[in-house]
Amino acid sequence: MTTVREEALPEDLSAIVRDAAAALPPGGHQLGHVAPRRQAQRRRTVLTTALAGVTALAALVAVPLVLRPTPGPDPAAPATVPAQRMYVYGFGGGGLEGIRRPTKLDDKDGGVGVRVPEGLVEITDSGPVLLNDNPDLDMMQDSVVGLPDGRVVVFGAWDRSDGATKPDGTAVMDMRYTLVVLDKDGQTTTKRDLGAANGTTRMPGVTGDAAYILRGERLVRHDLATGTEADVPAASRISQYLAQNWQLVAVGGGRAILEKGENLGTLAKVVNLDGSGADSAGIRVCGSNCDLIGLIRLSPDGRHIAHAYPTGAGKTRLVVSDLNTGREVVGRDFDGRVQFGGLGLMAWADDDTLRLGRVVAPEKDGAYDLKDVLSVETVKI
Repeated sequence: MTTVREEALPEDLSAIVRDAAAALPPGGHQLGHVAPRRQAQRRRTVLTTALAGVTALAALVAVPLVLRPTPGPDPAAPATVPAQRMYVYGFGGGGLEGIRRPTKLDDKDGGVGVRVPEGLVEITDSGPVLLNDNPDLDMMQDSVVGLPDGRVVVFGAWDRSDGATKPDGTAVMDMRYTLVVLDKDGQTTTKRDLGAANGTTRMPGVTGDAAYILRGERLVRHDLATGTEADVPAASRISQYLAQNWQLVAVGGGRAILEKGENLGTLAKVVNLDGSGADSAGIRVCGSNCDLIGLIRLSPDGRHIAHAYPTGAGKTRLVVSDLNTGREVVGRDFDGRVQFGGLGLMAWADDDTLRLGRVVAPEKDGAYDLKDVLSVETVKI
């Protein structure tokens, strides 16, 4: 990953980078989220143990046990499942996602915070829908991909220390890359250890039967059913570009998309995964550093790539480019942010329709429910 020193950036861009970091873009994590995740894991462990004891007691005394769910968002799944789906993850424990800093530096209670339902929440056209609160999702999530058949594939770092501490009381953390697959009912069908979380592994794409995992400079195809891995046919070519400071940003539609900044802009390169054909020349897809501070989504057919990035003062710039022609097909500015909840609120409904979840901070400071500050925007290509 290319590192940009803040002092090397113009002041206006430096401010945008700081705001983007504060917004927790995908792949970037805040230490403040680690404690709530660990607490959630421990809370689930205690709750599971307690419920097991209550269930056993109920069986002994032949009393039917009825567990009533806590009232919350409508759990019904959306009627039409888009090709790509938008998610946020709520940690619970009273934590808020900040979307505006206090207007005064010494005001600890100022600003705007957002309450997110605890668990995996899908953003639909009608608002947030709580899907499930599966404990296997309590991890530092880098990627959450919802497949059209209802399955959800999650990649991130899982703390396997089980709450262990050193003699002095310091927490012991054993972070491991983990792949989790949930079925359409939210139950775990796969949970695999993919190695120590050392910052060198990512999941840039998922298809119906495979996850594409970047291990260092090797792109492999990870079979979701068996867990077997093999280099993609174009792996060596992709590795060569990575060594030349290109970054792999997306995999889909039989293509790998790499990007890098050059001459005050961001260029994209297209490589066919099967190794066929010539690689594209650099295609300008957005402005300077937009690949470093924004969201990137590749359309299901691999033709269009969308970038959404902050431009300051609560604004977001959306640029969509046609990778076949090199033409910019959408360039729009929106109020609000799409970088929210760690995962980012942008997804393709189909090959020609993009959905954005915009979170707009109210003028009055305070804590708000996600549904009250969220709107979903649809953009036709």
